[in-house]
Amino acid sequence: MASDDGQSTLASLFDTFPPEVIADIFWHSLPVWSLETPCPLSDGPNNEFSVFDIGAVCQSWRKLAWSAPILWSAVRVCVDVDRAAMQTILLDQWLSRSGSLPLDVCLTLSKDVPTWTPGSEPDSAVVQLVAVAGKYANRWRSFVYEIPRLFHKALPPRHTPLPLLRFLKIDPLYNDSRRQNPIFLQAPLQYIALNGIHIEWLQVSFDKVMELRLSEFYLDECLFVLSQCLMVAHIVLEDVTFDYSEDPFKFDYSKLPIHLPSLRCLELRGRIKPLDIVTENLIELTYSGLNSHGIPLLCSLLPPILNLHRVCLLDCDVEPPEMLGVLEELQTVRSFEISAYHSRYVVHQVLDEDLVGRLRRSLEKSVLLLPNMEEFVYRGPRSFTWDSLITAWKEVALGYEEGSVESVVVQRLRWDLTFTLPGRDIPQNGSQRRRELDRLQIQSNGRLTLRFPDQENYAPSKILPTTEPDVLPALPFNEDSD
Repeated sequence: MASDDGQSTLASLFDTFPPEVIADIFWHSLPVWSLETPCPLSDGPNNEFSVFDIGAVCQSWRKLAWSAPILWSAVRVCVDVDRAAMQTILLDQWLSRSGSLPLDVCLTLSKDVPTWTPGSEPDSAVVQLVAVAGKYANRWRSFVYEIPRLFHKALPPRHTPLPLLRFLKIDPLYNDSRRQNPIFLQAPLQYIALNGIHIEWLQVSFDKVMELRLSEFYLDECLFVLSQCLMVAHIVLEDVTFDYSEDPFKFDYSKLPIHLPSLRCLELRGRIKPLDIVTENLIELTYSGLNSHGIPLLCSLLPPILNLHRVCLLDCDVEPPEMLGVLEELQTVRSFEISAYHSRYVVHQVLDEDLVGRLRRSLEKSVLLLPNMEEFVYRGPRSFTWDSLITAWKEVALGYEEGSVESVVVQRLRWDLTFTLPGRDIPQNGSQRRRELDRLQIQSNGRLTLRFPDQENYAPSKILPTTEPDVLPALPFNEDSD
């Protein structure tokens, strides 16, 4: 786009729309303020576009950008100790242009920073920068604070009104055994993410929280927070490892189990202590890093849940017999994803020939595995034969009646398998195995995708001619013959 004010393309933009609309267009061109990465100005090369780039186009754009409060209502400061004094001035000027709009503020540290020890004195320039951000605290809508506890005393006083604050993320970065000045934030929060924070340092009302993320928490403090979140719909817990906090904190265990009636999505990551919670409305459950010690916790959550539709078990290092006990509990699940933990030297097998065979509908067994499955995603070694895979797919995708496999659409089934170890690929042309897989997908209105680490994805290439027989002749699926 031309940068000359006389160009018709620029003139037509300002002649056609009022300044408020143009400012809104500019706002939507800036990086999105996300809850996962709530920083509109990222260090990444793809997110460097900012309000300064808009102002550099021409005088008209610069005049409008400099006077549009919405373009200055979100800021991320990557604090550099050597430049903190200048950053403080720029931050104050930036936020002063935002008018009376709600603010999204993110304070984080540059990668090249000194390591503060418990005995260190806080850098005065950084303290001043935090204080300037706190000057606008009554307009905070979201506040991300990734600064060492050493600078917490520069935050607003405990009684500062925060009527607009909905999103709060605190990550002190460096653990510190000293008791710091408490952080008291009183606000109608709906989203809270805390990493390594003692509850005594934080005075928050949890009764309106809709999404909660806790990382590196003690079990007693974690249970206390959960007991306060009556409206929470999404919970992420990571590394809840120790039973009791070092500081004196008492949770009334007579209140167990904790009832979470609004919980819809639960994510467990890493090492998790057993949680005595009850939730009957859970729809999605994710467990990352599932091992043998986590099986009892997982199974304790499953039986009471009647509406569970999606389960993801990622980076598992459990054996197939243990996984069988989990799968038997997933009677209502429609979407199931599982991946095996693997490294350069260790690869775990969570699905084997017997477990894949148990997905078949024709076998006589006490409990049918995943009877309502519509989507199946697997990432790990191919520890089962093609014969068992195709047979299971055929019976699940097409439906089963004793003595025959019906060629009718029962459900839209999707299987997505990614193999982490090299395996024998299916030849791209002329393979009976390939032809049968293609035909099964057409008949079942489903999809089967296979991915190998060193080859292109396999997916159905075309619809087979209608002149071919409806049922392909049964041929042996020898692993050594393609």
